[in-house]
Amino acid sequence: MSLRTFLSILELSDIATASVDAYDLVGFTGAPVAGADAKVKGFALSPAEVGEAFTTVVIGVPRVKAVGVITKGNAVATVDAKSVKTVADDAASRFAIALTDAADGEFLDILIK
Repeated sequence: MSLRTFLSILELSDIATASVDAYDLVGFTGAPVAGADAKVKGFALSPAEVGEAFTTVVIGVPRVKAVGVITKGNAVATVDAKSVKTVADDAASRFAIALTDAADGEFLDILIK
């Protein structure tokens, strides 16, 4: 279990088009990302139901779950709304950089910029 921490640098308002949990990685549609290699707008600061407003951090540092071994400095992409994997630095799905190391199933901090 990991203490959920974050650093918010730039926040924007969104309206939920699907149920959103706090810290979910969200796309540009107001919903959690649907799967691997999704485009990410940021991460949700609070939960929201359909039609409710919520805050998305578009530049900041969330803590997410690693799928596979991730080394700090690696580029990452989504696996789902709560976890990430390592990808090539030039991958189109890259949306953040790992700030900490993590083994498979552990939590790490990432920089979304």
